[in-house]
Amino acid sequence: MNNITFGELEFEIRQSKKRRTIGITVERDGNLILAVPPDASEDAIAKTVEKRRLWIYRHLLRKENLNQNKLTKEYVSGEGFYYLGRSYRLKIINEKINDNALNLYQGKFCFLNTALPSAREHFIAWYRTHLLTYLNDKISLFDKRIGVEPKSIKVRELGARWGSCTDNKNLCFHWRVGMLPPEIIKYLLVHEMIHLLEPSHNQLFWQKLEQVIPDYLEKKQWLAYNGVRFNI
Repeated sequence: MNNITFGELEFEIRQSKKRRTIGITVERDGNLILAVPPDASEDAIAKTVEKRRLWIYRHLLRKENLNQNKLTKEYVSGEGFYYLGRSYRLKIINEKINDNALNLYQGKFCFLNTALPSAREHFIAWYRTHLLTYLNDKISLFDKRIGVEPKSIKVRELGARWGSCTDNKNLCFHWRVGMLPPEIIKYLLVHEMIHLLEPSHNQLFWQKLEQVIPDYLEKKQWLAYNGVRFNI
């Protein structure tokens, strides 16, 4: 079975030989995922869903509220901006540190006062440049283990998606990924690298992902609950 419905709740079923218990994940878009051992019966799944029904509704409501109340950053001294999971305070400066209007310098994002009208564009460009370098450095940690290497990595605007794998074997990542903690970036990178082998989210895809990231469901859940905070 690929999908199963209990009342008004519809779940996608994902089997894993490594799982011993039934897990439930509320994804970023509100989709519900059931991760189950291969021998899990429908009755056992139904009991788990019923037991956690209030938890599911609570997190669906929280997801809806989070998506409706995204915070807008202010480009003023003291505002916090994430990079690799850590928040750095912004400091507005009157003189350049180097040729760039924006720099991460001495534990703060330093931004040139005269460039404030285009502050968001400068931040996006900074994230794109630094995330691309970071991802290219990390590829070598996984290419031999997964058995595949992308033709290229690109960082761009991807709307609601964190990453994608193109038909010509290029990987693309949202510039917002640069704000996330390293362990979450690792999960996203491995996720897209496995798509080079398995384009769809079939059973083999999730098995390969679990081999490299055993706690991938926890990573997915963390991203679903917290991803909305990482924006500008």
